[in-house]
Amino acid sequence: MSKRALFAITLAIPAIMASSALADNGQNNNNNQDNQVKTTATTSTKKQCVRDAAKAQQKTVRAAMHDYNAARYTALAAREIALKNAEAMTDSIAAKAAIVKANQDFETAVNTARVSLKTARDAARDAFTTAVAACRK
Repeated sequence: MSKRALFAITLAIPAIMASSALADNGQNNNNNQDNQVKTTATTSTKKQCVRDAAKAQQKTVRAAMHDYNAARYTALAAREIALKNAEAMTDSIAAKAAIVKANQDFETAVNTARVSLKTARDAARDAFTTAVAACRK
């Protein structure tokens, strides 16, 4: 076969395929278009659902971080006051005990805030995972 004949056949293939698609009275073509529109609409709805779930997770984590930072700031302020009071003490043994207690109270408050933050983050992640699973159904 010559190059021209091969070239003519390659040009004719799309036309042959199009005519065979029209031979089924266009029913199959319309169904494919309907399915494509439904799939596109469903896909965009699912994507929006996942976006909403992500926004909710971010909002929850942001609020938890705000609470953590506020608790840490409060603990720092309380420790500062306790250390100033310890500095004003005349008894060195009582002052050392007050300093140790101030630092222990600070560590306890920060650790409690850290645990609360982790709990909130875990809950937000679990809610996100559940929401995404529901979106994909």
